[in-house]
Amino acid sequence: AQVYLTGRTHSAGAVSNVGYSPTSNGFPITANAAQTVHKGYGDVFLTRFNALGKITYSTYLGGSDYETGYGISLAGNDAIIVGETDSSDLATVDAIDGNLPGTDGFVARVTPDGLGAADVKYLTYFGGGAPDYQDGNSDSVRGVAVPPATSRAYIVGFTNSSASQSSFPVKPLANAYQTDLAGGFDAFVARIQ
Repeated sequence: AQVYLTGRTHSAGAVSNVGYSPTSNGFPITANAAQTVHKGYGDVFLTRFNALGKITYSTYLGGSDYETGYGISLAGNDAIIVGETDSSDLATVDAIDGNLPGTDGFVARVTPDGLGAADVKYLTYFGGGAPDYQDGNSDSVRGVAVPPATSRAYIVGFTNSSASQSSFPVKPLANAYQTDLAGGFDAFVARIQ
């Protein structure tokens, strides 16, 4: 059995080219992790423990500002991690949404194989709105679930971004329960393939 954990850390890692050991000082980052260096104000982490409670994989996932990991679910061997970020340099080149317009949610898919940056299958923003300093838009993905025998991730969170004015991703419009923001903040549910 494996146990996966995510969250946010402000700590620098153990010596990255040596990898984590129980006597290391600093955040436990394993050798050949997806990201071995702490980059911003706060970075998301993904840590896997084996049945004996020993760390078998641990990595940062972060950009130049801050990230917080709020949820994690497994899709086969992959960990799907969700949260929010203010970093403009976080998304991978094949991201569903590569634009960061303020505080945005994010969805990451990581295969913890110890292959370095190749462990990150994708990391995408999820949200809408103009930059925070212009309109205060904020999006956050707070939970994720992956049903058994599927790779589709269902995510939930909240937003104050309007679909009609700031391109919050409401799709397909014809079948959506609610097509635009109806209050100060609204909850959302989305499926990521």
